Amino acid sequence: MSDDFEERVFKGLYDDFTSYIGHDSYMLRRSCESPIEIMLGLAILSVGFMRGGDCHIVLMNFVSDRILDGGSYYLVPQYNITVGDDRCRSDFAIFEQGQPAPLMIIECDGHDFHERTKRQAARDRRRDRAFQAAGLPILRFTGSEIYADPCECAREVFRMLDR
Repeated sequence: MSDDFEERVFKGLYDDFTSYIGHDSYMLRRSCESPIEIMLGLAILSVGFMRGGDCHIVLMNFVSDRILDGGSYYLVPQYNITVGDDRCRSDFAIFEQGQPAPLMIIECDGHDFHERTKRQAARDRRRDRAFQAAGLPILRFTGSEIYADPCECAREVFRMLDR
């Protein structure tokens, strides 16, 4: 897939999703580290909006201030968690309104940073074990899954939340 094609697809998705979620899209774009994170985050917020406006973005340093207002779920990009001696950062954490701990961790596995080398694979497994030790379910999506259908990935997130 060419960079030009990816940029056009991303731009189209960004414009479409932004019409649903407004200012949250700006906050998301500022806080994510890759286009696939932005795409999935936009899809989660948009699908949440279409379900009745029940998902909002909260930047990590505002979690404690905003966790009690607004919708049912909060999407927190670049969420840091410490489990024992391990400090890990997830691409996203989802919180439920009024709850201090996340309900789930979401990872976006682009080819450049995941599974390309043994070191990358070992890092991901170590992080998965730390999240699991904290009792947090992890949803991992490949970059290809996100590019192919970000809304289906988002619907999968909500199906898991609905259980």
